[in-house]
Amino acid sequence: MNHAIVKHGKKLKEKEKEFYLKQTEIIVEEFIDGRLYGVPFIKGVNGEIIIGTPHFSISDKKGNIISTSQKRRTEGGLKTEISKDEVLNKELFTLSRKYFQSMQPSDYGRIDFIIGTDRKPYFLEVNTMMNLGIHSGSVLSFLNSGFETYEDIILTLLQIGIERVKHPIR
Repeated sequence: MNHAIVKHGKKLKEKEKEFYLKQTEIIVEEFIDGRLYGVPFIKGVNGEIIIGTPHFSISDKKGNIISTSQKRRTEGGLKTEISKDEVLNKELFTLSRKYFQSMQPSDYGRIDFIIGTDRKPYFLEVNTMMNLGIHSGSVLSFLNSGFETYEDIILTLLQIGIERVKHPIR
């Protein structure tokens, strides 16, 4: 994955043309200097929300850019840790619960934020198909939030899916 941090409009136009000529898909978004946090959730059988402890990722790339290769663990330089900041965690729990209640997602997902250098949380996205690999940040978060094993997480999600099919939402 190529990435570029562009600070001025003229440079943006140049990069846009460069990627267009290479037929490379691009995403243009405002750069927020900060750290990526993920807050995974599971919608329980009875509709309750299980929220994992927030985790954050740090990349060795300029601007803390996280590449797809790093996410897929085909490239090094990415470190994921559980947040131990109780004040921030409480704020992210509250925001995540509000987003969850507003969107009513299916079985599981992750809400991503950038915590800026100004310490403010900036909503990034809701990821409804988050990575559930054994070494993912979401699994790390759930293991820090009451699940004892990876198998417990997967079995919980399977049970929720089975119950949903038995009693479809109308």
